[in-house]
Amino acid sequence: MRAAIPHWSPDGQQIAFSGASPGKPWKVFLISRDGGSPETVTSDEIQEADPTWSRGGNSLAFGHFDPFHPEQTFIEMFDLKTHHISQLLGSQGIFGPRWSPDGRYIIALSYDGNKLMLYDFKCKDGGN
Repeated sequence: MRAAIPHWSPDGQQIAFSGASPGKPWKVFLISRDGGSPETVTSDEIQEADPTWSRGGNSLAFGHFDPFHPEQTFIEMFDLKTHHISQLLGSQGIFGPRWSPDGRYIIALSYDGNKLMLYDFKCKDGGN
């Protein structure tokens, strides 16, 4: 497996990273700080990358990226407690999320890489 973009959880117990096995798309994985087998966050066979931890470490945001279908590029949210995965409302066409230190914002790239988009969790529509 090739691995990239590792990020420690805020409590230092886990590492989220992007990984790919030969012939497979890049996926988001979690692994314990003590090692073991990495576990995928989703079972989708689509490119995923750039996991970013929420301030409290309860959620991960990551990019769901389809290079041939921009409408299938968006940010996904993974709740570590419930294992629920959902698309971030208003995130279609953006990827590469980074959470702000205060947890209010996510900044991400537009599909074409020409714009930075700001998502504001305090706005009902995302504020992007």
